[in-house]
Amino acid sequence: MFNEENKDMKKIGVLTLVFQNYGTRLQSFALAKVLNRISLGKYKIEVINLEPTWIDCHLNYVQTIKKIFRSYGLNGFVYLFNYLRWRYELKKINAVNHSEEEQKRSQLFDYLISLIPYTTQKYTCNDVRNGVLEEYDAIVVGSDQVWNGVKVRNQDVFGLKSYTNKKLSYAASFGITSFSNEMFDEYKKIVNSFDCLLMREREGVDICNSMGRDDAEFVLDPTLLLDEVEYESLIQRGEMNIRGEFIFVYSLNSSYKIFNQAYKLAKKNGCKMVVLKRSFCPPDIKKYKGAEELYAVSPEGFLWLIKHAKCVVTNSYHALLFSINFKKSFYLYLDNCDEENSRMLTIVRMLNLENNVFWETQSLSTKIENVDYMDSTRILNQYRNRSIDLLKKSLLLVK
Repeated sequence: MFNEENKDMKKIGVLTLVFQNYGTRLQSFALAKVLNRISLGKYKIEVINLEPTWIDCHLNYVQTIKKIFRSYGLNGFVYLFNYLRWRYELKKINAVNHSEEEQKRSQLFDYLISLIPYTTQKYTCNDVRNGVLEEYDAIVVGSDQVWNGVKVRNQDVFGLKSYTNKKLSYAASFGITSFSNEMFDEYKKIVNSFDCLLMREREGVDICNSMGRDDAEFVLDPTLLLDEVEYESLIQRGEMNIRGEFIFVYSLNSSYKIFNQAYKLAKKNGCKMVVLKRSFCPPDIKKYKGAEELYAVSPEGFLWLIKHAKCVVTNSYHALLFSINFKKSFYLYLDNCDEENSRMLTIVRMLNLENNVFWETQSLSTKIENVDYMDSTRILNQYRNRSIDLLKKSLLLVK
């Protein structure tokens, strides 16, 4: 409720994904912080506490096989074998109850969540359809893959079909690059209903252009709108008891190879391999002598691991962004099959860091290269300032 002093303040809601994921929570934290900073007290900023809508979906086996051989050619036989092996081992792991560890990990998000101005009430998608957002003078949709119709249900909600006030987006992402004709037509209606389109990937800008919106602009993910110093208090809070130099591995794909290659890198450079898993999944890290496996780690701990690693090996978008923001040595090790690679390739190409990209058809370098961030930092600062300026400009539409 507003008091007498702020009853005339405009209200802006942020509609994004809400679930226990490092990148999802950290981008909400960063966007809310920047919005509050640039609004200069003119707007009340709230992140809509929406029910989870993300689904971990898998292609059927026929689709998967086609995709594998299309991406890997004859090497697809090896990749397919490892994929089927991964699915088999995952099934055995999931037969075990991990609820206690999962609850512990979930509770470790509480501090960061307390820093994000979520609505006190938790809303369902039907609440949104029934007009609960009309109390806001504007809704900012984003960041994250809010317009990925494959992995995010209820696209009418994220498309704000029932909302009648100002519709803005910041760093919204489709997460995919190909659409069925029916899906294309639906998204065309959505993007043409928005008053401002600020997109997280250049491919997203191109998609909006193809749908008749030539005013769409590319902007940075919200986590890059804050510099390293602004994460320092979170990093300090997340301090972990890991001794000596270590290679930090954070993988979101069904891949054994990234762990095998990172272990070789660690051994070659006299480091320990530290693996943070997003879920209980293969491989068994015990087979890598001296390696350490983590699961119940807070978002602050996630940042600490990146900040203090000798080198980061990842295929995660936000692990990549924080590696860059913290000026770390890193290797981006990509699955040739992954359609979501575009979001990572956008940023490394923009910052001239393509030498740090390897594909699963390649062996990872066994040398830890010191990254010269001088030019990349200059470019990043330019895009950071431009992104913030475009966000400020979009808020001028809220009158």
